[in-house]
Amino acid sequence: MSTSFAEKSGYIPCNTEWGMWYQTLEEVMVEINVEPGTKPKEISVVFKPKHVTCVVRGKDIIKGELFATVHSDECIWDLEDRKLLRLTLTKGNPSAGNCWQSLLKGQYLVDPMKFDQMEKKLTLERFQSEVSHPFFFLHPHLYTLSQIPLSYALITLFSIHPISTTCTIPLLYTLGQGLLYIPGPPSSLHPYLP
Repeated sequence: MSTSFAEKSGYIPCNTEWGMWYQTLEEVMVEINVEPGTKPKEISVVFKPKHVTCVVRGKDIIKGELFATVHSDECIWDLEDRKLLRLTLTKGNPSAGNCWQSLLKGQYLVDPMKFDQMEKKLTLERFQSEVSHPFFFLHPHLYTLSQIPLSYALITLFSIHPISTTCTIPLLYTLGQGLLYIPGPPSSLHPYLP
């Protein structure tokens, strides 16, 4: 994908006294408003798999046990315009079922309505990343269900071409014992495909 899902669909922020945090399927982003003119050398951020510490100008901003595990070696921070500190935490278990209810255990909790929105967004993001894979739509084949994401196993009806009544987008359906046939688009509609 050239543009991330969060950029296309927005994000659902959880506001805090120091800024906000939000999440995608794979990451948790933290935005901290710091005093204008703050220099990178005045910032100390330590990422551990279950813990984060962020100190700005000698003051603890965030310190504690994370809601869930992260890949600490993939977490980064940057300072934008010397007034906005961004932390990017890479989730240890990037799945729609891993929706964080708070940034730290017991701190910076999401209210129930916002949490419901976050869960829906992550589920939609997961579905979009699986269904948008062009390989399945361009190459008709038989697949075992273990070769494709689970959401493909659903019977999905797509639009019908208004003139020829040919499927313009493939129809997914099961064939017997755990096989799925994904017909490709008619070659007349896509002359460059084999």
